[in-house]
Amino acid sequence: MLDLKKSSNLFVGSNVIWFGNEVACGVGMQKIDILTLNQNAGRREYRIIELKDEPIQPDVVDQIEYYVNWASQNSGRHLEGASRWNIQPIIVGPPHDSRTWRETIEAFKNYNQKKLSLPIRYFEFEIYCGRSIVFNEVNYD
Repeated sequence: MLDLKKSSNLFVGSNVIWFGNEVACGVGMQKIDILTLNQNAGRREYRIIELKDEPIQPDVVDQIEYYVNWASQNSGRHLEGASRWNIQPIIVGPPHDSRTWRETIEAFKNYNQKKLSLPIRYFEFEIYCGRSIVFNEVNYD
């Protein structure tokens, strides 16, 4: 049995004051899977969460960068007060594919070096016996 509140706090945050699902951003069909606004001690944090049902590929970083640029006061200016110090990109997916993992890590690191936002956080999930889901944050450094 999944304790959704406890598990989702890992990536959506614990002090959510706004939660958006399939948030339209930009022209066309681009949609952020989950966008949350958290408030902790008067400080806002925007979380841009990309959900994948297949092992992630390096090009997921292109999606994240597009969403961050759309949101940030430094470029798209669509989220009031969103800046490189309070936008947290998060990717959630099943266990990674070892054949593309090295390129994916490089894509994460290249994105992080640009300092457009906080560093990408990456979580993997596993489903056990069709009844329970376990989330683990992966340290890719």
